[in-house]
Amino acid sequence: MQTITVMKAKLLKKLEENKKEHVEIYKVALEAWKEKVTKALREALTDAETGKRYITEFDIEEPECHKKDYEAMIEMIQWHDGTTIELQPYEFNHYIRDRWDWSRSFLKMSSSYTSSSSSSINELIKTKLKGYE
Repeated sequence: MQTITVMKAKLLKKLEENKKEHVEIYKVALEAWKEKVTKALREALTDAETGKRYITEFDIEEPECHKKDYEAMIEMIQWHDGTTIELQPYEFNHYIRDRWDWSRSFLKMSSSYTSSSSSSINELIKTKLKGYE
């Protein structure tokens, strides 16, 4: 099968759900990232103030938010005049299965920051990562 036809309203609903989950994961990961950065900076400051060798460069990658990717597709679909939309297999993976080109790395990075956070977010991330196995 090369393409499938989906109802516009159903597709929009799914994209909104996926966007909401993405933003929830991102917010938790961002807060955990901020805590990690703050801790590293405090430790470096303490070391510097006490005359110990201290780190001046930190390799703590900031989580990325891809909310605009969802919003761009939602807007594009909203402008579509018909009630149905044809999806290619890669579009189905992106919009329905929520597997964008960046998804796997986003989920893995978020997982590394959220492991001690909200269990519901961790379960959501684990469920989404299972799709890549």
